[in-house]
Amino acid sequence: MQQAGNYINICYTMDISYGFDIIGYYGTLFQALIVLFVIHTNNNIVFIYTLCWLLSNLFNNLLKITIKQGRPPNQVHTDIEKICHNYGMPSYQMQCSAFSIAFLFYTTMSYRLLVVTSILGGLSFHQRYKYRRHTFQQLVVGTIVGGILGWITYLIVKILKV
Repeated sequence: MQQAGNYINICYTMDISYGFDIIGYYGTLFQALIVLFVIHTNNNIVFIYTLCWLLSNLFNNLLKITIKQGRPPNQVHTDIEKICHNYGMPSYQMQCSAFSIAFLFYTTMSYRLLVVTSILGGLSFHQRYKYRRHTFQQLVVGTIVGGILGWITYLIVKILKV
């Protein structure tokens, strides 16, 4: 009977872990939705955030094809994602994540929102590393690039006084 109890605990733990992995995979989307919810009353800021977020994504692709650093070997394949790019430097998810975190924090100076979006970012970081989609270095560089671009986007909003 003890063996059955251990099996149930292991399965339950795996389900929770996989649930966090799914949240981590979609974390950048959740973060973007949080940002848009917070800034939705100012169409100009929504436009600037969205435009700069899209430009950040294009910049990520430019960096990937310029640097040409491959992804780690032995990736864990799941049914929640398909890899569309062979290059991993910098991490797209972490760049998007840090972009939203930085922009939202500087725009609102809310530590509560910083904690929520950072937890989502941490889950994304963990998911990308756990499934070997990126090396630690690729994740860190993506985070740094995204944070800088999010801060620049905030500065654009501040300079334009929208």
